[in-house]
Amino acid sequence: MLDDISGFELKEIVEDIDKKGYSEHYVTPGYEKYEKYDYRKFNIKTNNKKLKGLVLEIKNGYEVE
Repeated sequence: MLDDISGFELKEIVEDIDKKGYSEHYVTPGYEKYEKYDYRKFNIKTNNKKLKGLVLEIKNGYEVE
């Protein structure tokens, strides 16, 4: 999931991936985790599962006694 970027920056990333045929751009889907971002491999179900998992990690971090 890409956060804190403008539409212009996203456009540059997409154009770079299209030009090279592969991605050199990383995202951080959770604490100290990194994975390559490639819009061509986007899957809404997988993305939703990752988001729910991250929300659960944050929730547990606040609610653990």
